[in-house]
Amino acid sequence: MTDLLSIKTGDTIQVTLTLQYIDMNNSRAIHERLMNIAATHPGDITIDMANVISIDSSTIAMLVEFNRQMKEEHRSLTIINLTPAVRRVLDMLHITKFFTIR
Repeated sequence: MTDLLSIKTGDTIQVTLTLQYIDMNNSRAIHERLMNIAATHPGDITIDMANVISIDSSTIAMLVEFNRQMKEEHRSLTIINLTPAVRRVLDMLHITKFFTIR
């Protein structure tokens, strides 16, 4: 199985999602990895989604839940490099306002 993500540490942890398609078959595993990263690396987290060309509702739920958990810990989550297709999905659902997106 392809690794789901890569990590670059610093003041802010940058997590790069390596899969093109994130759906119910892998979003739970990604969420678990993100939670482990958050538990072991204090500070803010940036998720780079440049490789992701398709998401489903489980992906959106995973991102919303992870963002909620980060906010509870007074930490920030930033999502960067959205592909146009993924940005359209988030815009259509009117949920971009819940995330910091660059």
